[in-house]
Amino acid sequence: MKHNESKELHRIAVRVAVIEQKCDLILAQLSTLRTKGSIDDLIDRLHRQARSMRKEARRPRR
Repeated sequence: MKHNESKELHRIAVRVAVIEQKCDLILAQLSTLRTKGSIDDLIDRLHRQARSMRKEARRPRR
């Protein structure tokens, strides 16, 4: 009986380890997505600022 319980506990521990690895992978991918999103937002802001600066440079000065 104890051997079966030990075997079952080992099987559960292995499954939990696999789930933890998958969670770590998902968290890493989410972190990467957040970083990419931040970079995309930054690039968009820089493009808007550059357009605004170009418009300002084209306006005649008084």
